[in-house]
Amino acid sequence: MTNRELSNPIFTAAVESDGTVSSAQSVGVDQSRTRRIDQVGGGVVYDVGFQQDVSQCVYSATPGRTRNGGTLAPVILNPQSRASDRNVVMVFVRDLEGSFFQPLKPSFHLIVVC
Repeated sequence: MTNRELSNPIFTAAVESDGTVSSAQSVGVDQSRTRRIDQVGGGVVYDVGFQQDVSQCVYSATPGRTRNGGTLAPVILNPQSRASDRNVVMVFVRDLEGSFFQPLKPSFHLIVVC
């Protein structure tokens, strides 16, 4: 049985600080929808795309190194669905004080359970 045949599929993404995905550690990712979006003032948002609608799923993101290395940073990651694309999870990066406008761009792991 494949992940897509499960009644509750699980998708994973190991995202580099530049917005690319470590494919060896990821399941169900659509790299063409995945990118880092730099915000005015230094903040950053990551779009992580998947191969199916994940808008009604549960998300969890944690800082972590990928097989390509990555950059650990003490940050708060806030994942949520993107209203304009049901296959994308947006991950907002904030520093430990909750500020969105900071220079930290960590690598992280995103788990999506549907």
